[in-house]
Amino acid sequence: MKKYIQHTILTLFTLPVLGQIKNIKIDTLTTLERMYLGMGGNQVFKVDTAFNVSTLRLGTILNQDLNDKFRIGTTAVLKLETSNKVKSAGAFDFTYLISSKSKLRIGYLATAITEIRPNPTTPESQTEFNSQSKIPGAQPTIKYSFNKTNTSFSSSLSYSNKLLGGQIKVDHKFLSIGFHLDKASIMTAMDVKIKSVRIISVNLWKNQMFAQTVSYNFTRYFVYLDSKIKAPKWEDIEVGGRRYFNNENIFLKGFIRLSINFIPKTVTGGLFLYLDK
Repeated sequence: MKKYIQHTILTLFTLPVLGQIKNIKIDTLTTLERMYLGMGGNQVFKVDTAFNVSTLRLGTILNQDLNDKFRIGTTAVLKLETSNKVKSAGAFDFTYLISSKSKLRIGYLATAITEIRPNPTTPESQTEFNSQSKIPGAQPTIKYSFNKTNTSFSSSLSYSNKLLGGQIKVDHKFLSIGFHLDKASIMTAMDVKIKSVRIISVNLWKNQMFAQTVSYNFTRYFVYLDSKIKAPKWEDIEVGGRRYFNNENIFLKGFIRLSINFIPKTVTGGLFLYLDK
């Protein structure tokens, strides 16, 4: 047990250095695309009680080229959160590079519509909004992607919970639109970015669920409205703001936050820190 604790402490002290790594060539065929370390803490106040929720996330993405056409990609994520079991997420896939603009991937990976949700090895994922969290994560999937200037297209077939699903996603400049269909559900997702304004909308049509986030980004300040309705009633209405900070000398970024949720009637204050080169 003592040795386990020592290894854990050593890992946590070592990862801040590794957390600065992006696109590092390990050898001629292997690339460490990203290693992520982020930590957040929120103090939540209710009328008659108060509690704290803290999170720590470690993540990495590694790619290995088999030749000039085939590649293996893998992702590993560890999620630690107070009062919850340790969680993990990951992906493993084979990529065939059809051309410089198109590729085919097969394995356990993000579906086409999942691409609208932040990658789990990013600070955006660790602090994602309620609307983004409704989009499914990685699944057994086969996916085709095509990219050109200002426009990209992805289509996929996935299998999860004994259901075969189909997805598509289209990006064009400031707009991303995604669609998912299986026997049990129909989902649409949209992410619009126009200058400092961003609107994220997710609909689960058969469940009559609609989630939306509207935000405005100032230079160092960020305000948002995050809401969810499951007909016929509202389940979540949160208004909040963040004040960003960064120190380029030690690669430290993050924000302090304050929000009010009108449905559970809570006020939350907190901080978020992550390392970024």
